[in-house]
Amino acid sequence: MSQPVPATSITSPAASPEIVVIRSISVDGSRVRYSTGGQGPAVVFLHGWGLGHHAYRRGLRRLAKRGFRVIAPALPGFGATAELPDDAQSLAGYAAWTQRFCEAVGESYPVVVGHSFGGGVATKLACDFAGSARAIALLNSIGGEWSNGQNRAPMESRPWWDWARSVPSDVGALVSNFASTMPSVLEDLVPNVVRNPFGVAKVGRLARSADLSVELSLLRSRGLRTLVVHSENDGVIPRSSFESVCDQLGQTGHIVVGNHSWPMTHPEVFAEVVGGFVDSLE
Repeated sequence: MSQPVPATSITSPAASPEIVVIRSISVDGSRVRYSTGGQGPAVVFLHGWGLGHHAYRRGLRRLAKRGFRVIAPALPGFGATAELPDDAQSLAGYAAWTQRFCEAVGESYPVVVGHSFGGGVATKLACDFAGSARAIALLNSIGGEWSNGQNRAPMESRPWWDWARSVPSDVGALVSNFASTMPSVLEDLVPNVVRNPFGVAKVGRLARSADLSVELSLLRSRGLRTLVVHSENDGVIPRSSFESVCDQLGQTGHIVVGNHSWPMTHPEVFAEVVGGFVDSLE
């Protein structure tokens, strides 16, 4: 297990007006870059597949300005963070790494927020490391089931034509917000694909096949405070998956505007939803 070490600053807070800056810390003997800023209750944010902390910077800034300490790492295999060993290439492996990262930055009991793939990691973290998270917020998270309108089945059984029909709307949402959103998205996505195409593909398969019904039911039995959010036009994670996650947790979820990428395209909604949830824990 890695020991906490002093973080080094990549962007000097004294020389930058940004409330959220990029720092670097050692986890498992490798350097990890993460965005951080603000003061108050700690919120650890875990990004979606193929991305990193840069893509969410507008929402993270707003959250920090609301009075929270934001900490958003580049997960293994993304943003120049070293890949996990082959025998740890699983949601359990990502959860264990996240636990070690939280220890390294000195946050043993944060609120953990995950978008898409990051939501699956947050779920597994809270399940495998009881007491590691004060609460979790799952934003358009993986881990639920797919429905053909009659029966539910594992997400990996969702046919390709259903993906092809639905996903373009999410791409269009990002393109329509090109000036404000795409530069940050491309800052993460392009280097990730160029640097580690096979690793990105492996995590994509992991996300698509994730079934967290057992873990979600366990969190329900423990009474962990959980927020589940979905967006009205998500083409990546279908509504049926969101509903199955809510059912396993035994709670009513929340619907917000936007597509799968809403935490990036609607940063003010992201900050309002996450900030309101953390405030409700007081």
